[in-house]
Amino acid sequence: MEIVKAGNSDISAILSLSSQMGYSLSGQTGYENLQRILQHPDHEIYLAWADGELAGYIHVCKMLRVTSKPFLEIIGLVVDNKQRRQGIGKLLVEKCRTQLKVPTVRVRTNAKRQDAIAFYESLGFERAKDQMVMVLE
Repeated sequence: MEIVKAGNSDISAILSLSSQMGYSLSGQTGYENLQRILQHPDHEIYLAWADGELAGYIHVCKMLRVTSKPFLEIIGLVVDNKQRRQGIGKLLVEKCRTQLKVPTVRVRTNAKRQDAIAFYESLGFERAKDQMVMVLE
């Protein structure tokens, strides 16, 4: 297992893996979004490679708020369906914490995704609050 920072040459593999979770942003928009993320100084994407195949990735953002100390927010964490329950997600979270040296990590997850909640709790994450997402388009 090798964990490395993502680059432009990894965009297609990231988009393909994301589709397993139902994220269907592909084509030019997905490519452009990932290019911008990879160039942004506050965003990082780490990839877990196993036997030459993308086994998982984590996208984190260094967050600054007026009302709290800096923290990392997990924007996305995806592990290949065939590779789950092998510790890859845990390794990706640990890589971010050690590499980026930010002690607090936050994640938002849909309340319906009990498997994701159980995963994060197994890593020591605690529920901090319930929120509602509101959108203005």
